[in-house]
Amino acid sequence: MHGAAVPAIHSVDTQKEIDGTGKIIRHLDRDSIVSVQTPQGFRFTPILEAHRKAAHSNTLYTDDTEIWGQYAGDVYVCAGRRENRKITYPEDLQ
Repeated sequence: MHGAAVPAIHSVDTQKEIDGTGKIIRHLDRDSIVSVQTPQGFRFTPILEAHRKAAHSNTLYTDDTEIWGQYAGDVYVCAGRRENRKITYPEDLQ
């Protein structure tokens, strides 16, 4: 048991890293890029303590895997499903 796991799917889109002007500065290897999904699973006490530490930092975290990775340890992925859509914006409900 690892303590932290998240479902993930491989990206079908080619991923690029850009700078502040919009110029492509790095071409990422699609085989090593995944999109993480929910639900994300963590052991309770370590994730709670990680959130307490994160609350005192001046860092903007995008999700719990980033907080766990910074303060508690490694996060592992398991197979996700394309049908498992994250609802972030109103149009995601359609």
